[in-house]
Amino acid sequence: MAAAAVIRDEEDRVLLVKPAYYPGRWLMPGGGAEPADSPRQACERELGEELGIDVPVGALLAVDWIPAHSQGFAELIYVFDGGRLTRQQSEAIRIPERELTGYRFMTLPDAVANLTPADGRRLAAAYGCARDNLGPVYLEHGNPR
Repeated sequence: MAAAAVIRDEEDRVLLVKPAYYPGRWLMPGGGAEPADSPRQACERELGEELGIDVPVGALLAVDWIPAHSQGFAELIYVFDGGRLTRQQSEAIRIPERELTGYRFMTLPDAVANLTPADGRRLAAAYGCARDNLGPVYLEHGNPR
């Protein structure tokens, strides 16, 4: 199980992070759950570890089932609304050097283009739920079902 968040800035751009363990790849901020974590706890913990700031985790936006054939194991990814960061919050981001090599706020089309196809579909679906204040969407490998 993993959890991630759609975090936007004041210009409605989406935050992506560049993990050191996937060279050249971008991801939504978040990560794997610890054994005792609920999905929300995993998201809150991972955001704090990755960004160095307190990001209040809001509503659940999406649940995405990832099939085992795509990565060697099946996984559920919970995507929460990380809200909009102020300029001061954005400037306060401090990434852990051994885990992440960078971060960037991108327009939704640019963010989707920098993600794998499944990750891009997941982000687009979750972003739409956050933007339009809709309830959560169920996805299978980023595709609505």
